[in-house]
Parts: sequence; structure tokens; C-alpha cells
Amino acid sequence: MDYTVTHATRFEYQGPVSESQMEVRLTPRHDERQTVQEFEITTNPAASILGYVDAFGNDVRHFNIIAPHSELVVRTRARIRTSPARQLPERLEPDTWSVLKGLRDNGELWDFFEPSPRVPFSPAVRALAAALDIEGHADPLTCTRRIVSAVHAAFVYTPDSTTVDTPLDTVLDERRGVCQDFTHAALAFLRLHGIPARYVSGYLAPSSESSQQNVTSHAWIEAWLPGLEWVAFDPTHDSSAGERHISVAVGSDYGDAAPTRGLFRGGPAGRLSVFVQIERDGAVSLGEMHWGPPALAENAPPAIMQSDQ
Repeated sequence: MDYTVTHATRFEYQGPVSESQMEVRLTPRHDERQTVQEFEITTNPAASILGYVDAFGNDVRHFNIIAPHSELVVRTRARIRTSPARQLPERLEPDTWSVLKGLRDNGELWDFFEPSPRVPFSPAVRALAAALDIEGHADPLTCTRRIVSAVHAAFVYTPDSTTVDTPLDTVLDERRGVCQDFTHAALAFLRLHGIPARYVSGYLAPSSESSQQNVTSHAWIEAWLPGLEWVAFDPTHDSSAGERHISVAVGSDYGDAAPTRGLFRGGPAGRLSVFVQIERDGAVSLGEMHWGPPALAENAPPAIMQSDQ
């Protein structure tokens, strides 16, 4: 499927800002499941934008604006072609567990075997993992599917119920959250079972043929499985990730894949607003941007901004 994604983030400061430094992880990933046909990024005020690839393989753009400003707008536009969900076998051989153990013993995929700041192995995480009674003796693919389904069944999807700073233990206690919470819970249970897994941030395109404005971004997991390598599952919907899933960044948790992260001098920080539009090829554009509330990871702020005042 061919999509065009327009994403704009606007920071309105309460006072003059003398400098802004920012990293942007909004370039869709180019891999075997999707191809990036075009990508552009602009800022207002204008800036010289540089790029690098981070430790997780994400395309990162960064810039520094030193002229005084009271507003900053970062706009990206990408054209992407995605593929349907890959065909998976019914199961893997049980002895594939030894492959995963060997990887862990050798320190490979370390970030995705171990806990991370937003994916702890806390007593609450361990207790719920035991309560879900997920059979660890099944093969890794079957175990992954069962964990994804167990997370989907254990939590109630509740918009605006959490933020990116809500601890996973709180989510487990209240049994409700948004896509990033479903994803963090699934990551914790997978890693506890010895399956390396990573966080994926991106978009879930509309199911209809029309354009859609102010859509939310989405999050899901990828598990590394012997003979298959990275396989994507969506615990929020209890499904494989298919052609509507547009991946942007990966990491050990949301913190590694935050779409924007930066520092500013001056302030204090003021209002933040977001515009996101996803169009299928051939769809009629909805026209002018209509700014909406933060839309990344549903209710999560699309930026991690810190004052250096």
C-alpha cells in the first residue's frame, strides 16, 4: 500500500527562546516490510538540518536554531510503500530456545533481552507474568503469540489514561492504558521469557480509502525469532503488524524512539500542538492543516523538551 504522511509539531513558547537544539526521529524505516520513496523535513525558523544513524538503526535528523524565536514548527512529509503482514509458520521447533539462549549468553541483542527504563522486571511485572500462566515450554513463536494475546486480554484500552511517564507498574495495577502501555507490557513479558523484543513507533493508517487528519501515532513490538528474525506484532489489536502499520523508529522502549527530543534556552515552555495526516495514494487531500492536541503514542507528548535556562 502507498501512503503519504504529513507530520507537523509546533512549539509555542511563553517567553523568548534564544536557542533550540532538537533531534527528530520521524523518518520512516526502510526495510524488507516497507520502502521509503521520498522524505523531506523543514523547520520554521529555518535551520541547517544534519543527519546520522543511531545505535538502533534509526534515521535521526538534528538541528540547532540560535536566532531568538517564540515559536518552532517542525514539519515532515514522507511517501511510503508498505507490504502485507508476512506469512508465518504455525510454530517453530522447540529446540530453537537454545538459539535464543546462545544469543543471550554471547551478549547479542542485549538491549532487547534486558529490562530498560520503561520496561522494568519489577515484582509487579513478574507477578502478572506468572498470573497470566503463559506456557514457556512452547516454541518461541507460539509463546510470542500467547503473550501478545494475553496482554490484549489483560488490559483495557483507555485513551488519555496514561502518559509516557506513567510507570509500567501503575499500568499493571490499573489494567488500562494506551498503545505504548500495551507495548511496554508485552516487551516485559517477552524478555522475561527469554525472547528478545524491541519497541516500534510509527503510525496506523486509516482503514478507509480517504485521507485522515490528526490521526494518532501507534506503537507495537517486534520479536527476534530464530529463522524469522524480526517479526512484528500489535498487542493493542492482538494481531500481526500489516500494511497499515508504518514503522518509524525502534528501541528498547519509548524513550529510544521518541519522535522529537531537545533542549532550549529561555522560555518557559508553552503550548505544544500536532498535526498528522495520512493519505492513501490517489486520495483527495484534506487541505489546510488543523492543529490538534498531541497525537503521538495517543496521549503521549510528541517531544521530550528540557529547558537549559
